Amino acid sequence: YEAVEPQLFLQKLQESKNRIENQIKLFGELKPEINALYGVKFDKPAVSFYEGLEGVKNILMDTIEDKKTKEIWSYASADYLKIGFGKDFLDRYWKRRMDLKIPTRGIIPGTEEAKKIFTEEKNRAELRQVKFISPDKQFTNEVDIYSDKVSIISLDSKNIYGVIIKSENMANTQRNIYELLWSLL
Repeated sequence: YEAVEPQLFLQKLQESKNRIENQIKLFGELKPEINALYGVKFDKPAVSFYEGLEGVKNILMDTIEDKKTKEIWSYASADYLKIGFGKDFLDRYWKRRMDLKIPTRGIIPGTEEAKKIFTEEKNRAELRQVKFISPDKQFTNEVDIYSDKVSIISLDSKNIYGVIIKSENMANTQRNIYELLWSLL
């Protein structure tokens, strides 16, 4: 073996440094294009949190105010709906949804109260289809699937809150699960 001149090591390191600096510069120039591709390829969810009665009313209103909403798929409990929202608000919401011609489907525990509220005649008039499940399967949350969103509202009178998850992938998965359950009922 023969020792290599130290200057040669320094020259090789300098060449490597220059090559890396050029790659960093090129990456910096391409960063906007790379970021644009990243946004297109990945469905990055956005989550919004709401508290209190007014907050959850805003969530429910989003189901009909989102311009991309073509239909709403819901899991809900009639008993908790009245506790959480009140009849006047629900009547205004349902009227607005009908004016916008947005149909809805609901999977609802078949309690006596639910069967009074969601009669076949009223459902037809309000662009709603309902399938009742066993009344002992109570939902203390309302779940709505619409547009590219899934909203979950807790209607426990002691702690009213909710979230909207905006994610096309999550909304589509939840819609598929809903469709499967709907077809089995």
